[in-house]
Amino acid sequence: MVGYHDRDLLFPFVETLRYLRCEEVEGLGRRWLFDYPSDAPEECTETTPQSEILALPADQLHQVVDFDGLSVRLREMSRQHPLTAIPAREVEYASELPSDVQANVDRFFADSSCSCLVMTIRFTDDAISLSRAKDGYTVDFITRPFQKSDEEEKIRRFFSPRNVLPCTDYLADKGRTRILDFPISEDRGETLELLRLLFLSIYSLRADDELDYTFLDRVGEKA
Repeated sequence: MVGYHDRDLLFPFVETLRYLRCEEVEGLGRRWLFDYPSDAPEECTETTPQSEILALPADQLHQVVDFDGLSVRLREMSRQHPLTAIPAREVEYASELPSDVQANVDRFFADSSCSCLVMTIRFTDDAISLSRAKDGYTVDFITRPFQKSDEEEKIRRFFSPRNVLPCTDYLADKGRTRILDFPISEDRGETLELLRLLFLSIYSLRADDELDYTFLDRVGEKA
């Protein structure tokens, strides 16, 4: 369901509804009934007594749209956004990693209690991880096939001519997430060069990009 918070139609809201049924409501006529999805088990199709029911008449059903309809409505709204134009600027791409990468990679290799180092380009979800494996180290990726359809292909194409196959490769989140781990050398210099090439070729690292670093211990807690 799509609507607006304001009369100027600048600030939209989107609510997710689940269709229940259509029935005659005494004194009101025909109504289409919806509720708000919860964490109830998937096999549960009936609402609980505590569920909030939304009953819409025929002349308001146009507010309820499917995914294609939502995309159309959002494109319509996008013509007025951003409210303040973002100045255009020339993008300068990096040729080297940020200067603090080496110190953090050194810390990862030196601290045996650290199982994983996650390096994320600030203000994005583009990340590369280094992990300890039973027989060495891996470089890891979490991709979103439905959001960035070419990301996984870029990663596989990067490793293919190097004759490196993933040691972990599976889908999660009902196909929304792909987990890829590749074995790498224990040499820190080779690892830094690998990271440089990956950030530049896969994620188009910019000259002014910064990285955020997260160290995880063996139970997945921040180290």
